[in-house]
Amino acid sequence: MTSSSHLASSALFYLGASALAESPITIEGLAVTAVGSLLPDIDTPTSTVGRPFYPVASWIDQKIGHRTLTHSLLGCVIFAFLVLGVAWLLSGGMFTAARTMQYSWLLVLGYGSHILVDTLNKTGVELFWPSKLRCVFFYNDNWRITAAGKGDYWFMTACLVLNLALYPLARDGFTLSLHRAFGDIYSVSMDFKQYGDKNRIWLELEGVEAISNQKVKGRFEILAALDNGAVLIERGGVKQIVSRTKPFQIFPHKVKITVGEKQHIATREINMAGRTLVEIARFSDAQRVLLHGYLTPARFTPVSVYENRYNPISLRLDKLRLEHADYRDIREQGLEHVAIREGMLILKIHRLEAVAEAEHQNTNPDSIIRHVELRFKPTDEVLFGEGHVIQAGQTIGREDICVKVEKLEQDYGRDLERLNEQLREVQIQLSQSRRRLSETRAAARRLESELASLESQALFVREYWDLQGSLASLMAQAQADDQKVAALERKERQLKAQIQARGEQLSENIEVLDKQAEIPASFRGQVVRIDKKPDNHVVVYSILYREVQDTGERVVLGSQPDEEK
Repeated sequence: MTSSSHLASSALFYLGASALAESPITIEGLAVTAVGSLLPDIDTPTSTVGRPFYPVASWIDQKIGHRTLTHSLLGCVIFAFLVLGVAWLLSGGMFTAARTMQYSWLLVLGYGSHILVDTLNKTGVELFWPSKLRCVFFYNDNWRITAAGKGDYWFMTACLVLNLALYPLARDGFTLSLHRAFGDIYSVSMDFKQYGDKNRIWLELEGVEAISNQKVKGRFEILAALDNGAVLIERGGVKQIVSRTKPFQIFPHKVKITVGEKQHIATREINMAGRTLVEIARFSDAQRVLLHGYLTPARFTPVSVYENRYNPISLRLDKLRLEHADYRDIREQGLEHVAIREGMLILKIHRLEAVAEAEHQNTNPDSIIRHVELRFKPTDEVLFGEGHVIQAGQTIGREDICVKVEKLEQDYGRDLERLNEQLREVQIQLSQSRRRLSETRAAARRLESELASLESQALFVREYWDLQGSLASLMAQAQADDQKVAALERKERQLKAQIQARGEQLSENIEVLDKQAEIPASFRGQVVRIDKKPDNHVVVYSILYREVQDTGERVVLGSQPDEEK
């Protein structure tokens, strides 16, 4: 194949890979893939890449041959190792340098595309070199292409046409294009979650209003993705929910998503205590500011509820709940001059990328608000609150171990009662044995005294020997009693040691339970807002926090934060 055909086919491979990987297409990536597609022809000095490297190309052509090593699987593997090795060295011994590694793989992709395209030639390639077996794509010789012939140019033209057809798929990505083909609201919700943080997202909608049953058709900007595959749009200055499940204001029949211009979303948190909502109007330079939070007004403030639109401001007991609200909603409800007693307000500030880049230099990293969800049991003790600064790994809660500790203490009480009962029995036996031993030794001493008095009287020989036998029997009994006392004393010591060890074991088990009951923090930052909701026998804590640097210090949790926090 000619170099033009290889360049056209490499672009086709690049666009296909970009579509599957959902990676944005760039001129640099296209150029790197094109360079890789020309490199296998370094085995001939007349090729585009062989002429600049004539000595190397001439040597390979004479010693190894054209379409052999450089057009084989072995050559492709060697080339991949060399390219990836150089990329690894350039990235400092790491494979995390995304741009360097991406270009390396694109070089390998272009190299492989050249080998695959050359199998369309009349002569094919020695794919399994050093085997001389020639591999071709088509078995029928009439279907193969002659290099630099008419078929070669028709192949190049077909690749160029396919490039034009594949470009929209590569530009939007395979997933987004597939979702557009399906045209369902669930796909739109998924695509907004993927692209909505960087671009304005538009919805081309055909549907019907739930209340008026009027047809709705047009192009509307998506503000947020809600639960159950629903999206929130702005239609004529009014927010409405588009969904196939209730609650919704518009039921969609046909939808299509369009990714618009780049935007930057910054998140800020404002303590509204002692303030009014009119201060939000100062963000007039922003494209849009959406408000989230719970505010407690200084006086009871009713709000209007609409059936034909989404209600971004609602009343929850004595608190105002703001979700995806903007300043127009505040003015519509007449809340701009209402004094707020307490509450934190989270602002999502949308700006076009040109404005965002100018502001980025003055952005404080500590102002970025992040979100995390934690699940606690209803019996767990939660040790943190709004305003607390939490470090990673710090104990933020404790499981309730009262039941487990009570069971351990009950088991310990039963074991202690059993061991004490055994100890009492042993001590009674020991007391009896010691008393019997003492009586036996006293009787033996009396017999010894009587024997001493009879030794000098020859007339009492018989009585002497009877007393001698009784004394021997008493001494044997005393020895047996002494051994029994020693055995009972050993058993007494063992039981006392078991009682002490059982008490130490109880303390260790309680300490282990107490350690296991600690719930460590999986995030680092200052807690801005906490929302709690029950969910299947657990309590879900939805936490908004401002990320801060880890100082290594640990704040003792469990009490409310100071007023300054």
